[in-house]
Amino acid sequence: SYLGDLRGAVVLYDRCITIYERLVEQEGRSELANDLTKAYMNKANAFSALGDLRAAVGLYDRCIAILQRMVEQEGRSELVSHLAWAELLRAEDILQLDAMNSVERGRTKAAFDILTREAQRTGRDDLRRVVSQASAMLGTVLQG
Repeated sequence: SYLGDLRGAVVLYDRCITIYERLVEQEGRSELANDLTKAYMNKANAFSALGDLRAAVGLYDRCIAILQRMVEQEGRSELVSHLAWAELLRAEDILQLDAMNSVERGRTKAAFDILTREAQRTGRDDLRRVVSQASAMLGTVLQG
């Protein structure tokens, strides 16, 4: 966030999103699509911290849609862990909204499994920490 000012950060993320959407969607600058997903993710995280969970979920959905396209259609396998992490952050908000159903539970478990495999495959400490964090925040979902 912008030096602890989440509302100020949201304004800045809006500006970034507007620019990246124009560049990616209107000007065809597909190499900037991952930057757009990061802006969506940052704004979603800010909304989540502010308690606007529904808005956060919508932003995670936009981020996830782009990441899915990049991974599945463009073969950007290096973004698999980013996609899984976005799914798990979304799931945390879904859980807090008391909207976790069997479809969401399956989606969450699949993302957790992908992230766990990626952490094991790469041996990356940052991914191991994310897996641990996800396990702590979503333990009841992952076990049920």
